[in-house]
Amino acid sequence: NRSLWRGKAYECSESGSGVVVDYSVLLPGQVVNVHFASTNWTPAFNALCEVVSKKFTEEIKEKNSPVRYGLKFVQLEEGTKSVLQEYLKTELEKAA
Repeated sequence: NRSLWRGKAYECSESGSGVVVDYSVLLPGQVVNVHFASTNWTPAFNALCEVVSKKFTEEIKEKNSPVRYGLKFVQLEEGTKSVLQEYLKTELEKAA
């Protein structure tokens, strides 16, 4: 609750997100607060997330090495889930 790390989301759904974070010591099962910046299809939002997976992106040399984490949304700000659902519906229609 007292640390901040920069990361990048590389995928997102209504139930979670994949992120790359320059911090290698988070563990599956941990619950973290995550701020997602706005994109061209969603407003900025905050989410309480559980770390469900961890994959090293390259050789780990220090705790600030980049790691891919799978996050499950435990709690989203009100209205965020519906925005994500609408975006996914639109993307699936484009792909069909």
